[in-house]
Amino acid sequence: MAQKIQCFWIRKKHVIHLMLIIIAVFAAIILEYHWLVRRFSQYAYDSILDIKKKHLEDVVDNIIINLDERQEILRDANEGFSEEQIEEMLENDVRNWIYASEYNDASYIWINKVLNYDGGDDYGIRIIHANLKDTEGMMLSTNEEDSVGNKPYLVELEGIKKEGEIYQVYQFQKIDSDRQVTKLTFAKLYADYNWIICMGVDLEEVDNYVNQMQSKTRKLLFLGIILMELAVVLGFVLVLAYRRKQYDSKAKELISELNADYLTGAGSRRYGEWLLSRYCDECRHGNGSAVVAMLDIDYFKKINDTYGHEAGDHALQEFVVAISHVIKSQGTIIRWGGDEFVVILPNYGIENVNTLGKELIEKIQSIEIDTGTELITMTSSIGFTVFEETDEFYNDVMKRTDYALYMAKLSGRNRYKINLKQDNSEAIYSDKEK
Repeated sequence: MAQKIQCFWIRKKHVIHLMLIIIAVFAAIILEYHWLVRRFSQYAYDSILDIKKKHLEDVVDNIIINLDERQEILRDANEGFSEEQIEEMLENDVRNWIYASEYNDASYIWINKVLNYDGGDDYGIRIIHANLKDTEGMMLSTNEEDSVGNKPYLVELEGIKKEGEIYQVYQFQKIDSDRQVTKLTFAKLYADYNWIICMGVDLEEVDNYVNQMQSKTRKLLFLGIILMELAVVLGFVLVLAYRRKQYDSKAKELISELNADYLTGAGSRRYGEWLLSRYCDECRHGNGSAVVAMLDIDYFKKINDTYGHEAGDHALQEFVVAISHVIKSQGTIIRWGGDEFVVILPNYGIENVNTLGKELIEKIQSIEIDTGTELITMTSSIGFTVFEETDEFYNDVMKRTDYALYMAKLSGRNRYKINLKQDNSEAIYSDKEK
């Protein structure tokens, strides 16, 4: 009888230990999933905020480009008109355009005119507001505060005077509501008429989107907890590893999308800088090298000015297609900025650069862009160099490629140059045969 009682307590002790292990693992699973949800939510918020900022800046820049073009048209069509008359006609045109425009996430545009750059009361006047038309003509003051004591007009004016543009976040009363919400704005000076072109978005929209994502993630969390509890019996280690692998895969996909240039499909500059820094470190430690090329389209501004930005965008896309056709899978194409691109070719022999340069020049020359009225062609100037073990930072490499590109342009464009020296003043160059 005593043995039976002892065996019973031993079995009960084992059951208790097993239950404690299950509870500990279950608690660890909950903590890890909560950590993953918080981390993903923060990453999603930061990424969406960056996208919003880029959207605001792009829209404002496009408005300024349109203002320049429209102003030129008005001057040509109304010779003899005063500057005030031209400004008034331009103001009416842009007002009609802004009123008719709609944007996602409740973002909107307004324009203020600076009357006194020293600030103070009546420093400026609102001339256009898409959502608050009754405020047009209202005088503005840099002393005005939001609900938490910020002075958004003062911050805006100081930023405009210093940089010509500014991002800022402040509180404002939501339209058709008594609630105070946070707004992200981008403002840029149109100096011709002292206009400040502004675009803002209610960050509550971003919060709502992230909360929706978080809600969906929490539903997955609940299911994951149940699955992980069963996995303690069936092999919780394998299930947990699978979940982590699945999360990493999704994170990599999201990072891959953020690292791409949306227009051309090339890598973004941020991704390019990371890649160049990595190859620079590898080369400095004797783990290989890479050829780097910098290319741009000769007289690209002329294409934009003559045929419009749509033709310019098409030219950039075809430019990347042509480069990809030549380098295939041997390297990575990065959009460095505007019509300037960088190509990184790891473990690529410098002795092959002459052949590569000629193929790129010929392929780019064969591009034809149909503008609807005519076919246009293009050429490119290219600068090549290679990572050296003495390069401390990737900027050392980029200076050489930039100088080689400069020499290609100086020599007449539509050619390539190779720079193999660290001292640009003693650089060795070669280019395509005539």
